[in-house]
Amino acid sequence: MGRTAGAVPLTLNKTLARGDFAGALSLIRPLLAARPEDPVLLRLAGHCLARLGRHDESEQHWKQALQHVPGCPEATCGLGELRLDQGDFIAALHLFQSAPPSIRSQLGALCALERSGRLDEAVALVEAHADQLHDGQFAYAAAVALDRAGQPQRALDILREALDRTK
Repeated sequence: MGRTAGAVPLTLNKTLARGDFAGALSLIRPLLAARPEDPVLLRLAGHCLARLGRHDESEQHWKQALQHVPGCPEATCGLGELRLDQGDFIAALHLFQSAPPSIRSQLGALCALERSGRLDEAVALVEAHADQLHDGQFAYAAAVALDRAGQPQRALDILREALDRTK
């Protein structure tokens, strides 16, 4: 069986590429049992559960991960993303802010602020983390927040810069 750089079986990557999240989850679970702290496997399992709409299992997955690795950034952000999906923006924001600073935690916090209508705080977060605008997802979320906050030109500028970086 071929391996990728992250030591994830190539068949798993093919299964994910086909959108077979149930099949991918069946391949991930034995690997995760052997390496419960592996951030790649944690994220993949959580992603598959979320894509399958199995929110209760997803929550249990993330809580179990936090028991294996207290303070695990992957699990904390994964639980935050679940809370975003459930519409509990305050709980999501708290989780993202409690995770170590990373593009994922800042992106999650920005989305939680924007979705909860706390636009001034969202704009402040964009300004404080302007160095992360190189990330396409963060740039897009920043543009959405800025547009909703009444700054459409700044939003457009951020999107143009992000597009220019992809050329």
